[in-house]
Amino acid sequence: MTATGRRIAALLFTLSLVPAPAVAARLSNAPFGTSADGTPVLRYTMRTDYGVSVSFINCGSAVTDIVAPDRQGRSGHIVLGFPTLRD
Repeated sequence: MTATGRRIAALLFTLSLVPAPAVAARLSNAPFGTSADGTPVLRYTMRTDYGVSVSFINCGSAVTDIVAPDRQGRSGHIVLGFPTLRD
């Protein structure tokens, strides 16, 4: 699967967590580190108005974080990720 295909799959996964009516996700990016060969690695984060966010890096499209609110509206991390590329 291409990087674009993985991004689309991640977006569809995020939107599947959002109750209807669906809302568009906002996409942002930030530096996450540098790979062993010196290639810059970016972390992309998609956020919805419902408090759901998914973060992934362009190095293998690895998911680094998923945050979603529980029934009481408290946000919590769903996956165990690392704060930096070195970790």
